[in-house]
Amino acid sequence: MEVTLGTRDGTNVNRLARRVWRACVRADDDVVDATLGHGHDALALFRMREHAKASGAGGSSARMTMVYGFDIMDEALTSARGLFAREGVDEDRFTFVRECHSTMDGRVNNANADASGGERNAHVGVVCFNLGYLPSNDRDERAVRPRTSIDTTVVALQKALDMVRVGGVVTVVTYVKHDG
Repeated sequence: MEVTLGTRDGTNVNRLARRVWRACVRADDDVVDATLGHGHDALALFRMREHAKASGAGGSSARMTMVYGFDIMDEALTSARGLFAREGVDEDRFTFVRECHSTMDGRVNNANADASGGERNAHVGVVCFNLGYLPSNDRDERAVRPRTSIDTTVVALQKALDMVRVGGVVTVVTYVKHDG
């Protein structure tokens, strides 16, 4: 397991995480955005997986794959669904759930067990976390929004590590001097 503690050279951590995903995602992977927000990471994962399918990079592209997204805010789910709709992604290609990320294993495990005849977690290639709160330009609005909880995040991280396939990756982006 490799841990990157941060960047001091000005590298954008979101771009760094995406490079890791790109190196890891396969055509037959399900991918999980544990902190959906506006859906930009989920869409990036979707596109990477579609590129892997088109290029024949790993796995069978005949399997119906899924993007899973979890968030506790209705506003986040609405925003992410709108983004996917604007990008022309069919609704049967993603599942966005208004639940805490600490419950993700139930949704993803059950779907994988059904699709593979009982085999669990064989197809989860990437689980990503972008910790904080739903971005907004309104400082007062940000102040009252729910924040990512340490307790549920620790539980979710353990579940993510348990569910990701061999060779898959779990990434966590967090921010220094950030109140979320």
